[in-house]
Amino acid sequence: MPNMKPISDLRNDTADVNEVSYGNRVYVTHNRHGSCATMDIQELDKQDKQKAFNQLIVIRPENPSEYGEVNKIIYEAFAEPYGIETGKFMMEHFMKERQKETFIPELSLVAVLGDGTIVGEVAIHETDIATENGNNTQLVLSQSAVLPGYRMQGVMRMLVEHALNKARMMGYGAVFLGGNPKLYARFGFEPSSKYGIYHEDRKKWGDEGFMVCILKSGALDGVTGTTSYYGG
Repeated sequence: MPNMKPISDLRNDTADVNEVSYGNRVYVTHNRHGSCATMDIQELDKQDKQKAFNQLIVIRPENPSEYGEVNKIIYEAFAEPYGIETGKFMMEHFMKERQKETFIPELSLVAVLGDGTIVGEVAIHETDIATENGNNTQLVLSQSAVLPGYRMQGVMRMLVEHALNKARMMGYGAVFLGGNPKLYARFGFEPSSKYGIYHEDRKKWGDEGFMVCILKSGALDGVTGTTSYYGG
């Protein structure tokens, strides 16, 4: 049985300190003298709590066997602030998107805790930009959701950043999104109107609400037009 010490003592002795989180608890171990400590994540200050969650969460593609669980997460994420009908609509919307040819399994990601609990998801699909010279295929961030109890803890940031990086590695050039410019600017999204590309319902989204994140320099050079798909 390892010698238990106050968690503050272990953190003050920073050499060879390792922290691992499971469920709602964080375990701190000292690799040299074998001491360890544990405490509830809820008791940690903001900085330590963020560190614990960042170590804990794994971002990976969702498995078909998890579709039901992810559907429930989408429902809860939207029903809690916007009502039951909105929750149902968003859940059914994503269920339909999985059946389309534009669905990309590698870019339908989930955030998983150390105990296997899924707490968030994000999905990026293909979308076409209608131009004078035909369709130009790019991506759209079509869905994102985090369980109410895990918001404001960096989960969505991790999901979106991971999804964008993976899309870039897969060779895609740009990701579109309809949403709040203040929320998504931190990820590199900017108004798509800057590139002469607009959502088909321009009146609804205006020139600021429909955005794009450039993954590959020059991806939209010479491309102007509209797209009818903004995501959910």
